[in-house]
Amino acid sequence: MTEEELEQRVEQANTNWESATQGDPKDFTWGFFSYGDGPAGMGFGSFAWFPDRTSMFDFIANTLPYSPGGQATRDWHVVASDTSRIVEQLKAGQLSDREGITQLNAVLWSFSRIKWLGTFDELKTSNDEYACQVRRAFLDADDEDVTPDVVGPEQERAFREFLNGWGQ
Repeated sequence: MTEEELEQRVEQANTNWESATQGDPKDFTWGFFSYGDGPAGMGFGSFAWFPDRTSMFDFIANTLPYSPGGQATRDWHVVASDTSRIVEQLKAGQLSDREGITQLNAVLWSFSRIKWLGTFDELKTSNDEYACQVRRAFLDADDEDVTPDVVGPEQERAFREFLNGWGQ
């Protein structure tokens, strides 16, 4: 990959982030939470939301290997290629989401860290450790040994607003 091609891909990735639905998923159903994997204090994390699973994985493949940027000593072409390979395995159902996150995080070290991916409904109701952490914070529940309540319809609007500031 030439320096010019890399610059173009970084520019496109930044544009992808600017146009992504972050925080409140609005009408979108699939999303993930990630943060920059650079030195501590360099950034913050956020949810990014998409209309479907395929769109989410396309975003991951085309954006996370370029923005936020990783260590200059890493071969960005290899990072992008490995990310695309893992994403294709996820799309084909050859990897579980949990295994996919583990593999993506290994490939994307110094670029991005994915903490969670799934549907908005899963975020509101599942026993997934990260979803529970988000709901505990939203519900202001201190006991980490107790699974927090699901986010019900009467709380959904407040939960959506809460997600706008989560990770910042």
